[in-house]
Amino acid sequence: MAPYYEKNNYVAGSKVEGSKIEGLAGLNCIVETMDGSIFVRRLEKGTRKDRYMLLCLNTTEGIKNLLLTDVELRSAAEVVWYRKRSSLRSQQ
Repeated sequence: MAPYYEKNNYVAGSKVEGSKIEGLAGLNCIVETMDGSIFVRRLEKGTRKDRYMLLCLNTTEGIKNLLLTDVELRSAAEVVWYRKRSSLRSQQ
């Protein structure tokens, strides 16, 4: 999620499903795939109908798949709220 978002911090948005997901193309989103996996990714239209490309926003964490192509999504939410986790809390 870094550099935009840091690992273990909080993000939130309003979930949409079905054809409404297409309207979020080009935005940073919280996405849920059909297998239940949840990611924070840049959402782009895929090469097939109702499929999407998910671009990793965190290139510094050694994530293997920086681009997922033609992924079917259960839901997506534009990231509209972001909060850093308290430094004190993470030391407990």
